[in-house]
Amino acid sequence: MVRWIFVGTLFALCLVRYIYAVQTQVQVNIGDQVAVTGVIWNGKIRLENRSFVILDKLVDLSDGDEVTVVGRITDQVTEKYGISIYLEEAQIRNNHTPIFFRLRVFLEQKIINYLPGDAGGLASGILLGGNKLLAYNTKRDFTRDGLSHIIAASGYNVVMVSGWLARIGKKLKHQRLMILLGVLGTILYMLLAGLTASVIRAGIMSIISFTALVYGRKSDAIWSLIMTAVIMILWNPWYIADIGFQLSFAATAGVLASTSSSNPPPKLGGGRKGVVLNELSLIMMVQLFTIPLILHHFGQLSLVAPVANLLVVWTVPFIMQLTALGLIFGPILYLAWPLIAYMLYVSSWLSRLSWASLTVGQMSWGWVAIWYLVLAIVYNRYYAKRSITPDYR
Repeated sequence: MVRWIFVGTLFALCLVRYIYAVQTQVQVNIGDQVAVTGVIWNGKIRLENRSFVILDKLVDLSDGDEVTVVGRITDQVTEKYGISIYLEEAQIRNNHTPIFFRLRVFLEQKIINYLPGDAGGLASGILLGGNKLLAYNTKRDFTRDGLSHIIAASGYNVVMVSGWLARIGKKLKHQRLMILLGVLGTILYMLLAGLTASVIRAGIMSIISFTALVYGRKSDAIWSLIMTAVIMILWNPWYIADIGFQLSFAATAGVLASTSSSNPPPKLGGGRKGVVLNELSLIMMVQLFTIPLILHHFGQLSLVAPVANLLVVWTVPFIMQLTALGLIFGPILYLAWPLIAYMLYVSSWLSRLSWASLTVGQMSWGWVAIWYLVLAIVYNRYYAKRSITPDYR
């Protein structure tokens, strides 16, 4: 009980922080002349919960460039991602391009040189996150199939990259070096992936885990998730409204729920059958935790998502590792091509099914809350029942 009172207090503090941010946010109106400094991404500069769209063409500038724009507001449009503020008559000064973004562009170009087209775009997306190198139709296919998370940098990517470096210290049987390399790997990947909400969430949880090892303890994943949410919201309260933040935490909660509900793991079957059933259980749990948010923001539900994930998710670690090795020795990238081609084929094939995606309308926040409340009650009753049931095997 004390633990949940503490959690409630923390989230109440986060809510107060968000309300204060809303009340103190600088208000702008159509016709105002404003100066905006930020990083360009997809033709916009995103600050807080607002995106500043520059109507004039950006000459010799690209995503990742930090600029200062002085322009006049011509329109404000409320969208599902926040508020879009349109500027015209803008004077643009290019401040600089962050070194890690230049490094990312260099790595993406190396991948594309060996794997042109969607193959290179998918390999880059799986390793570094992002879908900007994919064709429009391919992006649409991944969205209809419920596979967009594969090309979004997430906790899996952070764990893989930090794990690769941590193994060096482990091989040398030097725990402090292992922890240091793990933390450095986490920070490096966060910078390369662009510090999106999902990457920051995964990075903080990874650093908490490595920090716990310093004191000879194993971190509690559920508490790490809660404390990460608190840290992020207190630092930037606008994360509350960020779709990536919401989906990342929901998906992670689904993974943790699936893992804890299988401890001790049930005998679902031996060999490959057991692995498939466990993977399917994990996929379904993540779907249950993310569906209400997807319906709230997009109003569409992928009916083929469980099958699509089961068919292609197993290829992700192989593609990631081959792509990472290919950055060192280019020709290795060719070895990833069959798996990438397979993933693209499955995605395209499933998305062509007329019933692949269903438009059901946007779910209100009230129904989202009811969904999670029912899910929590059912899960707690199921888990509590399983935890006291004698094992007669």
